[in-house]
Amino acid sequence: MDETRPVKIQVRGLSKVFGKQPKKALELRDQGLKRPEILEKTGQTLGLSDISFDVYEGELLVIMGLSGSGKSTLIRCLNRLIDTTEGEIIIDGENIPTLGEKALLECRRRHFSMVFQNFALFPHRTVQQNAEFGLEIRGVEKSERQSIAHNALKQVGLEAGKTLPQSTIRWYAATRWACSRPGERCQRALNGRGVLGPRPADP
Repeated sequence: MDETRPVKIQVRGLSKVFGKQPKKALELRDQGLKRPEILEKTGQTLGLSDISFDVYEGELLVIMGLSGSGKSTLIRCLNRLIDTTEGEIIIDGENIPTLGEKALLECRRRHFSMVFQNFALFPHRTVQQNAEFGLEIRGVEKSERQSIAHNALKQVGLEAGKTLPQSTIRWYAATRWACSRPGERCQRALNGRGVLGPRPADP
C-alpha cells in the first residue's frame, strides 16, 4: 500500500458487545477468555474485539469472513447504525462515535452509502429515480443529480434500463449479466425470466 496517500478511515481498538454489561465482557476478554466463554459467564455477546485498520484514499477494502463473524456489525459500526462499545472510527478527522445527532447526519450524507443484501428500492420510482434518491434528499439540483445517477448506472451497465420500473430491474440486470457470457448461460437466463421477475414490456 502506498502510504503517501491520505488515510480516509482510521479504526483503532474497535469493540462491540451486545448486552447490558459490556464492561464485564471486555474485562473477561482482556483476561484471555473467548467469545463462547464470555457468553456463558455473562450472557453478553462479543460481536467485535479490538479491531484496528486503515483505509487509504482510493483503496477498495473487502471484508470477508464466515457467517456470524461480525462483518455486518463492523460495517454498521462504521456508519454508526450500531453504536460501538469502545474504540475510535476517524473519517476525515472526525471521530464518528463522538458525533452529535446533527453532525452524524451530515457525516452520513457526505461520506456514506450502503447497499443492503436485499433490494431496498421504491416500487413507484424508475431505476434512474431510485439511483437519484440519495442526492435528492441532499438537495442536489435535478439536472445535476440526473447526470450523476446516469453516469453511475452507466458504470454498472444499466443505463439502458434507467427508465424501467424498479420491479423489472432484477430481470434486466440478471439477463445482462448472463448475456455477457457465452450463449448457453444467456439462453438459460432468458428461459428462466419467470423466476427472476416479469419481463419489461416491449416499447
